[in-house]
Amino acid sequence: MTDSQHTNDDPEILALLGFEPVPRKFEREDGWTPPLQRKFIAHLARTGSPGKACEALGKRRSGIDKLAKLEGAGSFRAAWAKAVELAQERKAARIEASHASNADIKLPFVDHRRKLARPEAPVPATAPAEPRESIPVVCDKCACEGIAGDEKFAGIPDILMFEPVRMPFGDKGWDEERQRAFIAALAVTGSAGAAARSVGRHELGAERLRKMRGSQLQRRMGRGAGDRPRPRVDAPRRKAGGPGRGGQM
Repeated sequence: MTDSQHTNDDPEILALLGFEPVPRKFEREDGWTPPLQRKFIAHLARTGSPGKACEALGKRRSGIDKLAKLEGAGSFRAAWAKAVELAQERKAARIEASHASNADIKLPFVDHRRKLARPEAPVPATAPAEPRESIPVVCDKCACEGIAGDEKFAGIPDILMFEPVRMPFGDKGWDEERQRAFIAALAVTGSAGAAARSVGRHELGAERLRKMRGSQLQRRMGRGAGDRPRPRVDAPRRKAGGPGRGGQM
């Protein structure tokens, strides 16, 4: 489509071309004739740029500036101003329409204000229960041998499931094994003294251990012997030349 056809199809531009052309003293074929002045206004209404309008017509910008400053160019200057205003309005309308069509478009970006969702850590498998320590016991009445937890000695493992008292570093007199052996002996004898002697310790040492902070022996030592067989716990033998019957505290 040529420029003349495009102009003829645009009623707003056609309305601008009814101005009074600038009169010329001498008419030249390559000068700013009335038809060329109307073509300039039409291009100016589409581009909004006098320079681009002159380039489209193969003319220099300086020539049109001189023409607009001549006497009798008032109608031409008014058409010039309206053409620029029309170009600005159409440009603003195009920008607004472009923004409206792209308003709902959301471009991807990294939102640093939110923490990335981390994959859930796998649930660790439940560790199998550690087997109970086997404690050999012997009945004082019938000399029947067995393991704590057997049918005849079923009550002993339950009272041995306590947290032993933590002893100072290097103090192995009342280690965990000896504490459990003491409670087992106390359960079948009902005597703290006899139970302490059976593990090579003194009753006063067991009493001091019971009063220590965080000790669970207080609840355990409160349980006496029942009607079940009275087993004794095989405690480690004392070394020769050691303490007497009372043993160490």
